[in-house]
Amino acid sequence: MEEVQYQTGDVMNCELIAKYDLKLKAETLRREGKSISEIAKILRISKGTSSMWCRNILLSKKQSIFLHKKMVKSSLVGRLKGAQMNHVKKVLSLVQAKQWAIEQYKKTVHRQKYFSAGIALYWAGGSKTESTNSFYL
Repeated sequence: MEEVQYQTGDVMNCELIAKYDLKLKAETLRREGKSISEIAKILRISKGTSSMWCRNILLSKKQSIFLHKKMVKSSLVGRLKGAQMNHVKKVLSLVQAKQWAIEQYKKTVHRQKYFSAGIALYWAGGSKTESTNSFYL
């Protein structure tokens, strides 16, 4: 067998043919009613490329309505997921704040016991003069 040698121009032509085949597949998928994102995922190309290749293809009324409903449904699902994530973050934040508050309370309660005892002794000490005792209230 003879070994075939390619020149740089031949390699470029192969790449162009491969891209042209992808473009034809993209156009076919779009005519079938696929979205730009779906085409990009299927063919493993960027959405920009997919959009550029399919921009001249008009969808039927039925296909447009189907894609619009699908988009609306997806956006609702996305908003719901976002709301759930925000709720989880909020609950986690509240739990962490509560734990922090409990730790701070435990640290201060120990000091507060002695402070309260000192106040009680101070008040109980009252005022002592020569013949009278009075208490601070």
